[in-house]
Amino acid sequence: MFILFILFASGFQKLTLIQPQKLINKLGSDIKYSMANFGEIPWGERMIGTLIPTYPILGCESILPSQDHQFIFIQRGECTFVTKVRNAQTAGFKFVIIGDNINDDIDNNFSMLNDGTGSSINIPSIIVGSKWTKEFQDIFKNKNNTDYSENTIKLLMKFDIIKQDIAHVLFSIDLLNPNSLQIISDYKPYQQLFEHQLVKYQFLYPIFSLTYKTDEQFNIQSLNCIASGRYCTFDPDGDDYGTGQDVLEEIIRQLCLKKLNINVFFNYLDLFKDQCKEPYLFEYCFSQLIVLLNYPIQNVHQCYDNSYKQLKSNSNNKLNFYNTLLEEQLEIISQFSYSSFPPVLLNNHFVIKNVTAKNIFINLCESFLNPPRICNNQIDHLQTEDNLYQSNSFIKLLIILLVVLLIFLLIATLIYKKLMQRDQQQQTTEQVHELVTQYIQFVESKASQKKNSQ
Repeated sequence: MFILFILFASGFQKLTLIQPQKLINKLGSDIKYSMANFGEIPWGERMIGTLIPTYPILGCESILPSQDHQFIFIQRGECTFVTKVRNAQTAGFKFVIIGDNINDDIDNNFSMLNDGTGSSINIPSIIVGSKWTKEFQDIFKNKNNTDYSENTIKLLMKFDIIKQDIAHVLFSIDLLNPNSLQIISDYKPYQQLFEHQLVKYQFLYPIFSLTYKTDEQFNIQSLNCIASGRYCTFDPDGDDYGTGQDVLEEIIRQLCLKKLNINVFFNYLDLFKDQCKEPYLFEYCFSQLIVLLNYPIQNVHQCYDNSYKQLKSNSNNKLNFYNTLLEEQLEIISQFSYSSFPPVLLNNHFVIKNVTAKNIFINLCESFLNPPRICNNQIDHLQTEDNLYQSNSFIKLLIILLVVLLIFLLIATLIYKKLMQRDQQQQTTEQVHELVTQYIQFVESKASQKKNSQ
């Protein structure tokens, strides 16, 4: 499954206490917290709601439905964070606050870890310190008090996106997945619209490490790894000729090409998706496409060679090296907190539901502090296209309805004629029978009269 990240700008999250006023006077309105490493965060939105306690309070089993409430408070303990949030999500809640019972205050250094099953979570959740846990629990105990405003907790959660002068875009590429490459191919015309200094691109490939670059003695021999297991990827074709090493070497070549010329890189991937199918032929295919693009292949070879560095200059270990480009890849992966990635993320969290090149472009334009002119022109053009498409769709729908109506009328006419013919035939048959009967009666009457006269 391909993954696409769009890091438009750093996000801004803020949890604000709106009421009760007595608690604001005591602790202030800003609440420190830490965001969970799972779930979908609705960047660009704001959520406001009344906080209610869950029952049971630890939320480790099925909990009572939301009853139109969106915010729920669950106490930490006995089960994983994911279990608590999943139970709240099943009950219909949209935002979960977990109360710590150990740390007085919580900040971003605290991690609400994914237990490995967090991919099913699609609501945001946070954890707050024990001082807030105690205050909230005291208020919940007094919920039957007549002073409603002083015993009701209302909160505002902001998931704002900070706009920037320069946009940062990160695509994740799976060289073996045509859908992953197709998205980048579809986006290429939009990429060419922006001035080079306005958008910074990064690309993330599915690699992992089985060791550390400081571990000189650790030696892993695998056809799916290089540098003694420091950089690995999955076997691309099972028992066939291709290996993970073929994929890793192609990744380095592509990262070099991106570093040298971003426009050539996009053009290369556009060709790669259709012409480079077999991993064991990646190197040959690369040479062919670079010649086709009329780009100096020696520049890529030089970058490729220079990307390998020795860990220690006095080491006799031939495997004692690392690759600067692949190290950057591992660094990006290590900074991303999710264990499983949604198809599209904005600002490291914000999810695009409908992944298309047009939607990427529109969201990219919305991330600029001062959108370039091309954004306004293109978005107006896209809106015109959408309006035209909707207009054409309406006309097509109208034509289809008219055709269906005509077919219906034709069928109805044929059925009507058939019924009329059957009715006329039945009337004619009845009239013939009546005439025959009258004729027989007339003949019998004549015969009777003649007999009587004799």
